[in-house]
Amino acid sequence: MDRADHQLDGWRPIVLALCRDDDAGLVALANRGLVRRAKKDAEREPAVIVEVTDDTVTAVVSQETVQLNRIPGASTCSCPASGCCRHILSAWVSVADALAADVELEDTESAAAEALVADELSAIDDAELRGWLGKKLFDEALREIALGATVTFQLDEGFGARIDQHGQQCRWVPGSGVTAMVCSCHAPTPCLHRAMAIIAWQVHAGQRDIDTVAQTEATASSGTPRTRVEILDALKQWIGDFIHHGFARLNEASAARLTNLATSAHGVDLPRLELGLRRLAGEIGAWLNHDSHVSAETLLDRAATVNLIRSGLIHSVAGSVGEHRQRYHRVGTLDLSGVGARVWETRSGYQGVTVYFWDDASNVWNTWSDARRGRNEEFDPRRRYRADGPWQGCRSPALACRSRVRLLNAWRSSPGRLSARQEVRAIVQEATSLDRLPIVSDFTELLSRARAGVIGGFAASENSSLVLIQPAQWGMPRFDDIAQELRVSVCDAQRRALDVVLVHDTWERDGISWLEKQTLAEGTCVFGNLELRRGALVLRPISLLTDGHVISLTALPREADQEAEGQDDPSSSTESTSGDTDDDSEELVLTDSSVARVLGAVRAELEQLAEGGVPGFTAQRVRDIERQAGALGLARLGLRLRSLVDALTTSATRCTIAEAVLSLYALTGVYAKIEVLEEATATWSP
Repeated sequence: MDRADHQLDGWRPIVLALCRDDDAGLVALANRGLVRRAKKDAEREPAVIVEVTDDTVTAVVSQETVQLNRIPGASTCSCPASGCCRHILSAWVSVADALAADVELEDTESAAAEALVADELSAIDDAELRGWLGKKLFDEALREIALGATVTFQLDEGFGARIDQHGQQCRWVPGSGVTAMVCSCHAPTPCLHRAMAIIAWQVHAGQRDIDTVAQTEATASSGTPRTRVEILDALKQWIGDFIHHGFARLNEASAARLTNLATSAHGVDLPRLELGLRRLAGEIGAWLNHDSHVSAETLLDRAATVNLIRSGLIHSVAGSVGEHRQRYHRVGTLDLSGVGARVWETRSGYQGVTVYFWDDASNVWNTWSDARRGRNEEFDPRRRYRADGPWQGCRSPALACRSRVRLLNAWRSSPGRLSARQEVRAIVQEATSLDRLPIVSDFTELLSRARAGVIGGFAASENSSLVLIQPAQWGMPRFDDIAQELRVSVCDAQRRALDVVLVHDTWERDGISWLEKQTLAEGTCVFGNLELRRGALVLRPISLLTDGHVISLTALPREADQEAEGQDDPSSSTESTSGDTDDDSEELVLTDSSVARVLGAVRAELEQLAEGGVPGFTAQRVRDIERQAGALGLARLGLRLRSLVDALTTSATRCTIAEAVLSLYALTGVYAKIEVLEEATATWSP
């Protein structure tokens, strides 16, 4: 292709933004398959440029006339195809080839292009964004970023952004403004993904304060019987009474007040608070029924979590609002690898099955779940595991959990939950291959995941604790008769040890029986959740994987006894329901270090105060613990203890004392988890 004139040099930033090595910009205009065909066309028959102006490039491609525009989505072709056709793509590729052949891009040019993009993105203010997006889309984008949506950037030779939860990519076209930005969702008008990319960049660059962004999700809803402020005030009064009177004074009316507050929280769009209130109400109901699993620790821990959410909402902490579990986004086509399934039951009475997938394009774990409350003949989790679905074209969840699956018209929530709505179609392909999965063989890589998934926080995803490890060595299974659990010690190549633990309950006992009879071969992987259990970091397994074979341990014995089912050739409802699936946390067991003993003493005193009520509690013991905390250098803990002593020994209100108790209990919980985690991995030096 001959260059028409030197005006083509002015198109270099735009071409670089679209035609990088990964072709992300061109893919955003069309799709990867069409881009591949267009590149072959350009190699075989390059486009011929007819005219170059400041705003357009006119070229002839296979006897069709193409006019490239500085707003790439506005480019046109004389062929009858609608949208971005292969002729338009071929013209972009040919222009990129011509520029690359004419002069190589110098590092200084690349740096200048990057600086130009940074300046242009920083110059976009809220007024321009609202004018382009409209208020509704602008507010929704702010909300998504405040909720912790993951946006990854590619800044060299232009600006690229990937919104992982939505599975979409955006490209900024330098010098062309917001209207020229392209997105893989192919929306002809401004879309949520473009808005999220710009706002996330401004937060990343320090131009926009995340606390200011969080104000959007903290805005009170209108048209509801109770406002957010009224709900938080009512909750503050309830917490004050709850701590002042103690657990001995709890009654059904206390739980009913929380349930009403949860209903009100739903009405003003506070899903995280709603869930926390319902769990606390359920825990109070179990306490009144004298259920064996409920203790002062678990009850106080639930209350401390609710108080943290309340405080986060008051101070507009990002993520404190949360997101409704049934809020899904259209993400188009997903290529997923099934890594197993788990059949489960929660203390609150839900039963269900969850299938786990890895999305290697977005680097996130995805799940599909179906659940019901209570045991009944109409729904059995293991039967559901082998029943039809969850999507048209898929024989059963049992097949999906061990196969490569392509989902068409897929919908997914921000935490990674997949919808089973009717328009979603599944193409079941080959068996799951280990090559596509994020296998961890060096156990030190688990540390950051354990901190995120086990210690938690508003930013933590419900899938943060999921890991897939490939031990270098498997130990012999050993059953603990007292703890009623099976432990298998595994090591990495540097002899760092981690216990894989199965608990003898309704669903895992068949997995225990099967695992005790197995000799696991080298290279076998185990997929599961990292947990702190009995003072140690352990892996609660969901499945075992080898190439082409997946064993889901809670779906046994049928899957293990009939191995032919697991070796089938994979190629030959409405919304998913998850229930309250993460309410099974056990009581925290501390180590025997000096710090742990102080933390344990603080927690014990707070539990005693909360159980008996404030009037009968003396602060002398808390003063003694405060001195111990100071001697160990736990300054923050010491300040919180001093605040509690001051509240107890002055005429502080019930609400002030309750705030001091619950915030201190939450802090000791975080410190305790960190202490257990550090003790458990003390020998894991790199």
